[in-house]
Amino acid sequence: MADTIAQDTAPPIAAEGSMSMDSTATASTATSPTATGSRSVDQSQRGDLLWAKIYGFPWWPSIVRGVRHLGDAEKPRLRVRFCHTDDDAELTFDNLAPFDSRPELLAGKVGKIKSKTVAKQWEAALAMAKARHASPPEDPGAYSEEEELAEEARAAAQESLWQEDGHHYLGQRVARELGDKKKKLFLATITKWMPPDGDDGALFHAVHDDGDEEDLEEHEAVEAIAAYQETDEAKKMAAEAEKAAQKEARALEKEARAEAKAAREARRHESGAMPARSALQLYKEEVEEAVGVSADPTMQVPEVVAIVQAGYDELPDHEKRRYEKWALEDEARFANDVRKREAARRKREEQKAKAAAAAPADAPMEDAAATGAADAMEE
Repeated sequence: MADTIAQDTAPPIAAEGSMSMDSTATASTATSPTATGSRSVDQSQRGDLLWAKIYGFPWWPSIVRGVRHLGDAEKPRLRVRFCHTDDDAELTFDNLAPFDSRPELLAGKVGKIKSKTVAKQWEAALAMAKARHASPPEDPGAYSEEEELAEEARAAAQESLWQEDGHHYLGQRVARELGDKKKKLFLATITKWMPPDGDDGALFHAVHDDGDEEDLEEHEAVEAIAAYQETDEAKKMAAEAEKAAQKEARALEKEARAEAKAAREARRHESGAMPARSALQLYKEEVEEAVGVSADPTMQVPEVVAIVQAGYDELPDHEKRRYEKWALEDEARFANDVRKREAARRKREEQKAKAAAAAPADAPMEDAAATGAADAMEE
């Protein structure tokens, strides 16, 4: 619908491919000078009035424009033009009804329409259809078969312009405030877009959560994206994303600490018990692991110590407390490690003393190298 497409619209409907007519279609292609609304849909003629339905819009007063596919065996359909808006669509019988068969619609009882603009268009369309029904025009305003073929080609070409990739708005959630006196927020997702063409800007096709669809101009899409950021759904998703990011950060920190611990343990086995480290040393090690560079491992170079100290001093208090806690844990680890190593040393000495006491006086001395290897294994 022409005005509707720029404001609160359903998407353009792509034409189906052409198919040859059978004898039923041929019998129904005569142009009628009347605007009858009483014929059944399968007996429609060019110029007849019908009610037509496209997704997201109410039943709309329409005029039959083409009947080329009326008698198709697989998918019979009609091409109609919506009154007042002058948009065309090719619809199956499920979405069409004789004009006289819906008295409630003829009485203006259409139900709730989201958009005030669409509601006014519907009222104008009904008035136009009633006038046509009361005084049928001599010219039904229908397509010839050649014109219908050309219209199908045009509609197919228009539909092919829509793209489902190539723009960062695709998949973006949006919010649209629609309604008459009482506005209501409707959430939707942008599913495809049409690039700009000459003076015509880009269009973005949005599918509402309730099934309605509309095309948005770029400025409308920008506004709808911004409006979505203020919705409860967007705030909830942002909170969940922040929570997930914090969880991932904690997991990465835990993994880094585990790797650092493993590295320390490896060094301890190589050179004995590793001394306890201060909060400053732990901060330095973590920074070095993050950047993949290590300098002055014993912190003997004043320039390096000064740089590390300056970075540490800029940390927020909760970060400093984390390193201080870590340093206390490392001090406890060192003390425990020393105790274990001392206990292991005493045990080895006791075992040697017992072995020496039990051995005959003339027994050969135990190989010193083997003894050293055993000690190393026990450590």
